[in-house]
Amino acid sequence: MSIRWRIATISISLVLLAAIATTGIAAHNIRRAAREEIGSFRKEEVQAVQQNLRNMVDIAWTVAKTSHEQSLDKEHLEKAYGRRLRDMIGISYELVKRNHDNAQDRDHLEQFYGLRLKRIVDIVESVLVSKQRLVEQGRLTMEEARGRAIDEIRSVSFDSVGYVWVTDNALPYPKMVMHPTVPSLNGTLLDDPKFNCARGRKQNLFQAMVEVCQEDGDGFVDYMWPKPTRDGKGLSEELVPKLSYVKLYKPWGWIVGTGVYLDDAVAEARARTLEEVKNLQYDSGTGYFWITDDSLPYPKMVMHPQDSGLDGAVLDSPGFNCALGRKQNLFQAMAEVCRDDGEGFVDYRWPKPGNVEVDVPKISYVKVFEPWGWIVGTGIYLDDVAVDAKRGAIDEIRKLRFEPDGYFWINDMSSPVPRMLMHPISPELDGQVLDDPEYNCIGEAKQNLFGAMVELCRKNGHGFISYKWPKPTPDGSAGESEPKLSFVRAFTPWNLVIGAGVYVDHIYREIDRKESEMLARERVLTMQILVCSVLVAVLGAVGSEVAAGALSRPLLTMVEAMKSVEIDSMQSTFLRLTGSPEIRELGSIFNRMIASLHSAIVDLRESTRAQERIESELNVARDIQMSIVPQVFPPFPERDEFQVSAIIDTARQVGGDLYDFFMLDDDHLAFAIGDVSGKGIPAALFMAVTLTLYRAKSGVDSGSGSTVTQMNDVLCTDNEMMMFVTFFAGILNVRTGAFEYTNAGHNPPILVRDGNLDTLQGLHGTPLGVLEDQTFSSGRLELKRGDMLLLFTDGVTEAIDPTGAFYGEERLELTVKNNSNGTPEGLIGGIFEDVKAFIADAEQADDITMLALAVTGE
Repeated sequence: MSIRWRIATISISLVLLAAIATTGIAAHNIRRAAREEIGSFRKEEVQAVQQNLRNMVDIAWTVAKTSHEQSLDKEHLEKAYGRRLRDMIGISYELVKRNHDNAQDRDHLEQFYGLRLKRIVDIVESVLVSKQRLVEQGRLTMEEARGRAIDEIRSVSFDSVGYVWVTDNALPYPKMVMHPTVPSLNGTLLDDPKFNCARGRKQNLFQAMVEVCQEDGDGFVDYMWPKPTRDGKGLSEELVPKLSYVKLYKPWGWIVGTGVYLDDAVAEARARTLEEVKNLQYDSGTGYFWITDDSLPYPKMVMHPQDSGLDGAVLDSPGFNCALGRKQNLFQAMAEVCRDDGEGFVDYRWPKPGNVEVDVPKISYVKVFEPWGWIVGTGIYLDDVAVDAKRGAIDEIRKLRFEPDGYFWINDMSSPVPRMLMHPISPELDGQVLDDPEYNCIGEAKQNLFGAMVELCRKNGHGFISYKWPKPTPDGSAGESEPKLSFVRAFTPWNLVIGAGVYVDHIYREIDRKESEMLARERVLTMQILVCSVLVAVLGAVGSEVAAGALSRPLLTMVEAMKSVEIDSMQSTFLRLTGSPEIRELGSIFNRMIASLHSAIVDLRESTRAQERIESELNVARDIQMSIVPQVFPPFPERDEFQVSAIIDTARQVGGDLYDFFMLDDDHLAFAIGDVSGKGIPAALFMAVTLTLYRAKSGVDSGSGSTVTQMNDVLCTDNEMMMFVTFFAGILNVRTGAFEYTNAGHNPPILVRDGNLDTLQGLHGTPLGVLEDQTFSSGRLELKRGDMLLLFTDGVTEAIDPTGAFYGEERLELTVKNNSNGTPEGLIGGIFEDVKAFIADAEQADDITMLALAVTGE
């Protein structure tokens, strides 16, 4: 062996020894550092898991705490339940108002009492017919027949104060043939000026009766007349409004009449109202309505459905001194709230149906009905609120999840064995007493698992516990039992134990992953040191250059192939798979990538074409929807009595807002505005149906209330999607200015008159599609020249700027004032520009729809 080879051998040996020593020392240090890091990670991972469990349970505990605090907070209860109570009162209040209005309405009184009055007169007429038949048979003279008929008619009476009278049919003034309560009138000419009180003007009432009978043979007349006392021995001193039915008996030229006193009609309406309100109930009978008067210092109970013994009593008992968080009389508090604001909330204690022995906290909403001096009230019991709050919190916690298999459960704090209230992956346990022997798995004494949780929470308020429990499968059901670490915390106001856990295999899985990662890194580092040492000693720079050249050639071939790929057509020559296994694998991956890209581009083009078709169809749907509502302005250029303009700006391509206007005949303009619940295609379809119904059901004779009632009946039918529409409809007599309107849960319109603003407050029913068989009433208003009416949807007042603030009613009213001196088109244009400027760059949240009507004629 030459010296050159010996030196080379020694040099190589020294390098190899140095490399081996370096590799050994480095590997030892790496291994020790890895063990220390794994131990530290194991400790930190367990602490992190425990802290995460604490945090998760604290979140669920906070949900329960928030719900509990809100169930005790009066302001929150008024907000959360106020609208519902207002809606409930609205139902009973509208019932009271309807009966009150009907008792004052002549048309209703004629319909309600007409048949009864006609039957009485028909009975009397049958007496006259029978007497006339006796005359024709020669069995009586005419004078005898009339005398006997008068005697029989004089004895006819009903309702303690009802009677029948007879006059002749002479004009200009008839004579009294017989009056049972004022016999002094018999045989007298009825021309006394005191009788000039008929038909709402100073016409002689008996003359009016003759005219009605001459025109139609029978009819109704309203006037003022003394009322018989209940004992039948006299007449009242004051005159009482009365509605009478009269009928002509032509053979004798007699007019037979009878009537009803309107104070009796009012009393009957009040009694009927009390009976109807008494029968209104909700929430399985715990929700009901009562009525008191508005007397102070202490009201009187008019009707209480749960305690009829209170009816008619003055409510001054010390037992009622439990209102408003102090010892004030609760009914006095209700009367004061209504006196100050017309309506409001009062909290107090009251027996609950089903357990009248115990007074339960309650919050009620009351509203005064001034025409009758009634206060109508209803309320909710706070124990029901607490139950709802507890149920809501449990349902909310049921939905909470955390990674990887985390969920929450809740059981009560019963001892020694609690009851499961909610378990999301084992819902069959809900409501069950947890006394199954399989739960006896804690400690050597085999204590019940859930009993141990309760004991831990009673002792410390919270804590960790280990046990075995079924692990959720991928579909969310319970699988095999595995070790688990859980954290539980007590929520004492509701006696709950809230828990969450993590399966132990998850903790160890992370630790094992970290350990495997560290060992792999250790091996890699050791190998890298060894390889580097060998390469430095053996290969040298030349070997590195050769190796680099050999490795780079296949890669350059792939680079050139990649450059030749045409993105549009994805045409390229696939690589020939040569070289080392790694290079061949890399070439194979490249070829698969080319094929996948080609397929992806084809799919992308198809999806793009499909999206374009959808966009086109939505644009067509928008055009169709916009064609339904009037778009030509001015719509009636030949009419100078009024001007109308409208606008609709949808938040999406199609929306649920609507408006419409059209002439019912030469003198009546019908117009409406509405807002359908929801967005998109369903709302647009519901909007189209609503507009079609409005056109189909509208008519001059039916009125807005009847039109809306018929629309609601149709919309409630088969309304499986539970959609509804707030709706305002009006009919304007363009000649006289008489305006009838019906509001079904919509924003109240703004009336501009003489530079001042007012709103048409008051609802005539719930939104359409909510309550079936609902009868809608209507309001009336006289519009005069210069008046302007603005109808709008909540997309105007609830428009949102980039900061999240609402446009609001105050800004709308200011904008209306600033634009109220122009035309309807100018008013709408000014408001629309201001709303768009307010929204700025923010996304439009809802459809914006407005309709303005100006009265320009005399």
